Amino acid sequence: AELAPVTVFNSYKRNTGEESQSITVKPDRTTQYTLTVTNQYGCEQMALTYVNVNPLPEFSLKITDTDCATPTGKIELVYVSVDDYTVTINGQRGQALVNLGEGDYTITVIDNKTGCESKPQNAHIYVQNVPVLTLMTSPSATLTCDYEKIEIIAFPDGGEAPYTYSIDGTN
Repeated sequence: AELAPVTVFNSYKRNTGEESQSITVKPDRTTQYTLTVTNQYGCEQMALTYVNVNPLPEFSLKITDTDCATPTGKIELVYVSVDDYTVTINGQRGQALVNLGEGDYTITVIDNKTGCESKPQNAHIYVQNVPVLTLMTSPSATLTCDYEKIEIIAFPDGGEAPYTYSIDGTN
């Protein structure tokens, strides 16, 4: 905020110690500023003003990871310090915080009453429940004999049953 009197005076004294006609301030909390001016006849006048500083919104997140089949990840705001707010995700306002895939997300909260924007919080959604598949052939695939039928046995681990199997794109 720039603080400057409308009329030009001979001298200026501020509670900040500065003696210039105008000053630029950036307080971190609501602050009172005083200015004493003196005209060419030695008459003094004092005035004061307040610079109000609104607090930045604060919030905390709960992250739910996605599964491997479809984007099911979500980011929930479990605490927000203001009542009327807008959420941004990766700089986009109003974007949903659900059905998210694996990746990095930056979340901010904007106080709709003051326009103040929170410090950003970073979140990463991971893919969970990725199945691991082990295959075994019977008889052993390293045999050089000409077999009419070779059985491929799958051993899945992780993920969620039931499993769907496909060899060369066919079930």
